[in-house]
Amino acid sequence: MPQDNSRTDLNPEFTADSVDIISRETVFKGFFTMVRLRLRHRLFRGGWSNEIERELFQRGEAVGVLLYDPVRDLLALTEQFRTGALGRPAGPWCLEVVAGMVEKGESLEDVARREVLEESGCTVDALHFIHSYIPSPGAARSGYICIVPW
Repeated sequence: MPQDNSRTDLNPEFTADSVDIISRETVFKGFFTMVRLRLRHRLFRGGWSNEIERELFQRGEAVGVLLYDPVRDLLALTEQFRTGALGRPAGPWCLEVVAGMVEKGESLEDVARREVLEESGCTVDALHFIHSYIPSPGAARSGYICIVPW
């Protein structure tokens, strides 16, 4: 079969080796951590970028659970206070999926079940992995693992 140069897969062209971290400095450590990085990265046109400085928000891994009721064919969200939404005209209460931080020694499934019970009062049996993603990759390293009760 002839090979061409078109990209039909989902494999990224660059990897972690395509970034050169020159320096890393912790500038804040509290409930969350903020680090300042000086780095350069490979360019699509070839070569390397100039050195840039970026702040990176670090918070750890989280699990999100999209609650689904198959009998009613409905999704459920929770409403929670979020400091990051203080400037919203509607106020700092947000509709969102059930979610929680992964504590040391916890499995993703344990976190999912704990958070569903804490935030919704429900219990779940089987869980189904949907996807993992970074919700704000321009400034945060934290990722979510999305799970739905099945």
